[in-house]
Amino acid sequence: MKKAIPLLKMAAIFFCLMTGTVFGAERAVIMERMPEKVYIDSQNIQIVDNNIVVYLHNNWVAVNGIHSDSRGLYIRPDSALGFWVCPYCHTLNPPWRIICSNCQR
Repeated sequence: MKKAIPLLKMAAIFFCLMTGTVFGAERAVIMERMPEKVYIDSQNIQIVDNNIVVYLHNNWVAVNGIHSDSRGLYIRPDSALGFWVCPYCHTLNPPWRIICSNCQR
């Protein structure tokens, strides 16, 4: 049972980040560190059932929109539905990850 407690804590933190229920300056700091752009390859974009999907982290993910600048095509992390940014190393993680794929926190 001891192993379940840390998992529950991580699940609660994940829930708070996804639903925006983290309060005060802590949420502002997390949002401030979020990368503004995640660049993507045009071959990793499809339209499926009237949704834009992008191939990220070995999975197709629905996004709200795709943008471009002089460096290429990108999405904003907050438009990748369900993705979250690690507050420690700022890696964009898929929704099924409970801990960060980069720093393992």
